[in-house]
Amino acid sequence: MKTLFIKMFFVLFLLNNLSQAQNWIKDYDGIAIDAGLDYDWVTYNPYAVDSMRKAGVNVIHLSIENHSQISTLTSPSNQYPHNYRFQVLPFKSVDVSGNSYDWIQYYSDAKYTKWEAEGTPISEGKATLEPNLSKAKDNGTFITRKGNVPNSIDTLIKGPYYRQDVKYYTGNCDTVIYRADFRMKLEMNNNVPPVEDNPEDTICIIQVTQSDISNYSTTPWTIGGTHIIQQRIIKRLHFEQLNQFDTFSFSYKLRYDSSQSTSPVNIEEFRTVFVDPPCDYLIRGRNYIQFKVIWKGKSNLEGFPQYLLSIDNIVVYDERGAQIKENFMFVKALIEQQDKSILDYHNSVTGWIGIDEPRSIDQYEPIKIVTQILNDLSQGGKRTLYIPFAGTWDGAWNNSSPNNYGAMKLNPLIEFKKRVGNANIIHNSYLFDIPCSENSPPSNTACWTGEDQRSINIWRHAKLNYKYLYDIDPNFGVSIQCGAIKPPHGPTSQQRNIARKEFLYTANLALMYGAKFLSLYTYFAQAPLEDSSTTILTYHAIVDYHKNTQLQGTVYTDKYFTLKDTLAPRLSGLFGKTLKKLIPFADSLGKNPSTSYSLNFNRIKKVKLANYNGSEAVNSLIEIGT
Repeated sequence: MKTLFIKMFFVLFLLNNLSQAQNWIKDYDGIAIDAGLDYDWVTYNPYAVDSMRKAGVNVIHLSIENHSQISTLTSPSNQYPHNYRFQVLPFKSVDVSGNSYDWIQYYSDAKYTKWEAEGTPISEGKATLEPNLSKAKDNGTFITRKGNVPNSIDTLIKGPYYRQDVKYYTGNCDTVIYRADFRMKLEMNNNVPPVEDNPEDTICIIQVTQSDISNYSTTPWTIGGTHIIQQRIIKRLHFEQLNQFDTFSFSYKLRYDSSQSTSPVNIEEFRTVFVDPPCDYLIRGRNYIQFKVIWKGKSNLEGFPQYLLSIDNIVVYDERGAQIKENFMFVKALIEQQDKSILDYHNSVTGWIGIDEPRSIDQYEPIKIVTQILNDLSQGGKRTLYIPFAGTWDGAWNNSSPNNYGAMKLNPLIEFKKRVGNANIIHNSYLFDIPCSENSPPSNTACWTGEDQRSINIWRHAKLNYKYLYDIDPNFGVSIQCGAIKPPHGPTSQQRNIARKEFLYTANLALMYGAKFLSLYTYFAQAPLEDSSTTILTYHAIVDYHKNTQLQGTVYTDKYFTLKDTLAPRLSGLFGKTLKKLIPFADSLGKNPSTSYSLNFNRIKKVKLANYNGSEAVNSLIEIGT
């Protein structure tokens, strides 16, 4: 996760002669390279920062905690060998109280989704509510309980089996308070003889539930149990006017206990120090959330329903979502005010980073609105929103191909494109040992197919992630794994220190699929090589250091010299400028890799090579056909 470790990020451009904000990726001549930089490195070893420029890094993510640090870094100073004029691109964690000056992440972490009862238009996504068409008819814009079907207790609508966040990622671990508005109307069934109209008669029950999915290692998956999170009984008296749509609501929170779930398989846990104070083992989401309308209306003398219930839509949101939808101008004014406060320190803000790795559809509409606000404020998107987007190794929300339940089977990138439209993406996906490694258990059928496990990882990242990115953002970036992280998602997992050849390979793969900039994850180590703790820290990177401070113990790894002498010169030269102009698939010898031949990597050949300094023979996978 690209931003797990950082309280607050700034992107600083080390490009000279830029007097005003611009769409930097579109206008940059070549393939840009960016990298993360903790403020400690500026303090302890500014020469190591200067060496980033020499290595070809031209965009820097810098951890800064307040305006005074911005002022320090954006003013020429003898602290820097070349008196750089930094151009600042802030993105940070926003405090829920609003005391911080950055409201961009606060609102891009809002929740708002409108679920149509008759189903989501295919042009707006595949995640949708499911109407029970055996008991309800589709009227085009809403569904209605059929009057000619014998009466019984029935679920008229359910779904979308999707993920909701338990807590905010930007807000000191506050629990999200959701509100669900069910828009419904009631009318008499005029085709049958009426019976007494009793105001205490129950018409329906509206619910939000969470399901457990069992048999998840087999096909097909099955519902193992459904737990009611919140419900409301709607009686005849609650419909003050017949034949007129009205809103029926309840509020709820998600939590992790036996009252809402008995199975941990549907709970996602992410350890993070992204917010302040840190939220260790923050439970970020619950899967298989459904909204239901259960028909309970009574029968007439002939056994048919006395009333007909119509359902138009269900709108789900939190307080931030309500603000951003109902008080658009208020939110726009807030963002404009905070945007201007940054410009008061430096007038070259070129964009903002939104919520890190959004995992719920509920965040998509707020992201779309924040993007619109920023594009309006900066006159054509010169200071727009960038979203670090997490890739999934199986191309689905829950990484489980046999799953056929609602949104959990869908590709997040495709759904994002349909619901948000064009956006600026930094794609976070790391292909080394994910999902397959030499230690993958036999039960992991995705990895034990007889194919080289490295090829499986490459295929899944390329076909199930990279090939969709250009449609969302022709100037997308890809986060490149550079070293070892312990542990990124929990105490038992980690990313190993990759080799030089692997560093080059992942860069090459991203470029083949049209990436217009590479983001180095990470450039500077965040812990000394001697650190033996299990805290989330990068202890191998492009540049490492020993315990006796960054200044005296800095270690320039072989990946640093690979970046400096091999990768960066090509990306800033004619090769990079040519790649920048190409359209993936269209400009590849007239062959479209996704249709002209199967992406089964039969064009990869295993050969024996000497390693980079000639001291050891190694087996390598070599591209021979593209």
